[in-house]
Amino acid sequence: MTVLGIDISTRAIDLVYLDEDTLHGHWQRIPLPQPAIAPASRRIDQARAIRHGLRHEGERLETVWLVAVEDPAAYRGGQATKALGILTGAVYATLPTHLTILPVRVQEWRRELGLHPRATKTDARHAALALGANPRLSDWPQDAYDAWAIAHAALRINTRALERSPA
Repeated sequence: MTVLGIDISTRAIDLVYLDEDTLHGHWQRIPLPQPAIAPASRRIDQARAIRHGLRHEGERLETVWLVAVEDPAAYRGGQATKALGILTGAVYATLPTHLTILPVRVQEWRRELGLHPRATKTDARHAALALGANPRLSDWPQDAYDAWAIAHAALRINTRALERSPA
């Protein structure tokens, strides 16, 4: 089975399909348009691109049972937080309704990697590789590492929750 980790920026949506047995990931990027128009109109174009891009992931989504999305609420900064919130909403609205979605704060996924909540992105990449992420990750961009870490964190959080639940 597969856990999908999603890292959202205003430039692209990075998806990593994490095999829960091997911890190997398959990375896919959905680039977002950067038209030279007002930011509010740009976000509408980007939300539409998310819908279009995720619809093409249909077959791959059939193996996914859990989707982890980086929660933009952790960021403080008016316009950036607003933009990420719009794009995150587009992701949530586009994913199939049968999937469980777990929002994961940046501090949370860093802790699950064994890092300080304010660790650097380079630290996150090194931690992902040390935790057994497939060696192909070495040529991924940083946002792909983040998506892998988000999926890995969700898997760990879910495993702990299942261990604590009564039988």
